[in-house]
Amino acid sequence: MPTELATGVDANAAVGDARVVVGAGEATGRDTIYTQLDRRAAPESFVTTALRLCGEKPYCKFMGWTNPMLKPDSDAMSDTQRAAMTFSYLRDDKSGFEKALWNCSEYKRDDVRQCMKR
Repeated sequence: MPTELATGVDANAAVGDARVVVGAGEATGRDTIYTQLDRRAAPESFVTTALRLCGEKPYCKFMGWTNPMLKPDSDAMSDTQRAAMTFSYLRDDKSGFEKALWNCSEYKRDDVRQCMKR
């Protein structure tokens, strides 16, 4: 699980301002967090950052970009913005799902299952 990846990682890795898009209607309680990540930070720190910002929410979608010019402000993102995403984390306790994914063209992973599909 991603929480295991966070062991021994700086929980205070620098991030830009996080923008939370609150779920409404059928998506109530399904918030999405968009943030800028520090390009110099260890990639494992992104998990720690996601866990810290998600807190105890049973559902949390976290998306981060190291390029601030390509970070969207909402789910309405361009293909270019989506392709530039550096890291994503999704937790859905109701479904028993938790997964962290990296853009492996930016940060190599030993396990390709941790790579975003491109």
